[in-house]
Amino acid sequence: MVSRRTREEHLERVRAWVRKYQPLIEQTTEVRLGDVEVKDLEDFHQDKHAYAFSRGVIEEGLDPIEALKILKTREWLSMPKNRWSLMFDKTIMGYVNFTNAIYLNMRKEEHFSVSITIHELSHGLWDKISDIPQGRSSEEDEWSEGFAAYCQYQEFYNLYTKDDCVEGMGWLLNPHPDVAPYRRGFRKVSRAVIVDKIPLLEIPKRWRELEEKYPQENKLEAGDFLELV
Repeated sequence: MVSRRTREEHLERVRAWVRKYQPLIEQTTEVRLGDVEVKDLEDFHQDKHAYAFSRGVIEEGLDPIEALKILKTREWLSMPKNRWSLMFDKTIMGYVNFTNAIYLNMRKEEHFSVSITIHELSHGLWDKISDIPQGRSSEEDEWSEGFAAYCQYQEFYNLYTKDDCVEGMGWLLNPHPDVAPYRRGFRKVSRAVIVDKIPLLEIPKRWRELEEKYPQENKLEAGDFLELV
């Protein structure tokens, strides 16, 4: 467990990255991302309950266990059911659309970086463009992850300064099943932009059409996308 001081230092460091790169992304895309907060992932449960209460999904005084059951099964929260537990165990940084916030997993503090911050801001960009919040289906989740990775490594690469440490794309080659959706999504977005010349910012609205067009992409695995980038 990190100390309170270290926690605040991490939060402020990522907030500084957001203050630096959010305006650049907005200027590049002409899309406003709103007031993006940076918070500790431990605050997510409280934020989730507060949001649900404000929307009338859970009632005041409801047993906490029953409330949690509701929140884990309600699709309106715009996250696949299987990500409720994964978010706390495996994520480094995660953007949540209904709070417009980036949450930091302090147990993964050594991995916080500028490029992951841009990845998460790109999820916010997807959310502002898409007509349906991301995470309604595993297919959209895959496209949104591919979109964020493409922004992180391609579209916004020229925004990085010389002092930024930018991780390579090698992690996309990791054969672990958890990486497969990112890999497939990146391949789909790369094909749409590079081969079919579809403007990147149209993809959040056109991904359903493209999903039907690229069914074979689901069978492609590590290394298959590298010739496109």
